[in-house]
Amino acid sequence: MPVAGFHHDMFITENYMVMIDGAMSFTPQEAIKGKQLWMFDQARKLRFGIFDRSKELTKANLQWIEADVAAELLGKPWMASH
Repeated sequence: MPVAGFHHDMFITENYMVMIDGAMSFTPQEAIKGKQLWMFDQARKLRFGIFDRSKELTKANLQWIEADVAAELLGKPWMASH
């Protein structure tokens, strides 16, 4: 991924791993300048990375689904099970 984000939660089932890539960016270089450490990037849309666990973990095997809006999922709003 081109940015350092807030990749805190993911869902893991028997067959899949789903990673959440939200609009929060971790920007320590900006914090050193007195700006915020965490920035919400309105231009960065919410994405879900879906990986089939039976395959090798490579960029080519990670499928991304992008939402229409920028968003961040904080806490534990969902529960995944198989």
